[in-house]
Amino acid sequence: MLLNETKIRKRFVKKILVLLAIAGACYAYWFLHRSITYEPGVLIGADPTQVNLSHDEAAFDFGDFHLKPLARFTLDARLLHSRVYRFDPGARLVPIDLAVGWGPMSDQQVLDRLRITQSMRFFWYEYQNPPPIPKDQIINHATNIHIIPSTPELAAS
Repeated sequence: MLLNETKIRKRFVKKILVLLAIAGACYAYWFLHRSITYEPGVLIGADPTQVNLSHDEAAFDFGDFHLKPLARFTLDARLLHSRVYRFDPGARLVPIDLAVGWGPMSDQQVLDRLRITQSMRFFWYEYQNPPPIPKDQIINHATNIHIIPSTPELAAS
């Protein structure tokens, strides 16, 4: 009789440990994928800068692709949304898109009133009327960036 009670307790402890492991994994997933919020106010005040390159800038190969740089840009921005693409035609070259914002589109007070999503290689925004800022400010202070990994090792991860 004592042997059966020991087996029952061991099974019970195993079930509890499995449930705790599942709960821990769920919490870790939520923690790593949660939205990050900040105090109201513009976090990124500077606009991006872009410099067009000369026409004789050297092209280069990246895997099966032949690329020609046209410009360089510098950008400090707040990440608004990200999307990993695995199966669309461009995913072999550009597996990640980042929706980013600066100026008023880096302000938590504005972002709290917007719903930002990504699909079909675009970023989308929705709001309840009225918009938190004029639409032209939304459009002029946010963009979707197609990210090309700089090395085959990054592309594989």
